[in-house]
Amino acid sequence: MLEETQAAISALTIGGMQNYSLDGQTIGKLSLPALYDREERLLRRYYRETGARPKISEMNILSD
Repeated sequence: MLEETQAAISALTIGGMQNYSLDGQTIGKLSLPALYDREERLLRRYYRETGARPKISEMNILSD
């Protein structure tokens, strides 16, 4: 789910797409705040489950 969420964010921000299909739902640029929240939750879960530590640049994103 993390990779799919990050792909959606990239497609909507970098790829210039207006809409993106994620988990059978079509989402648009207005959904970006929710996607960023979802990405943060999934990253926190990933770090907790794997014991991995985030890179400094990722920590800045998570602390905002």
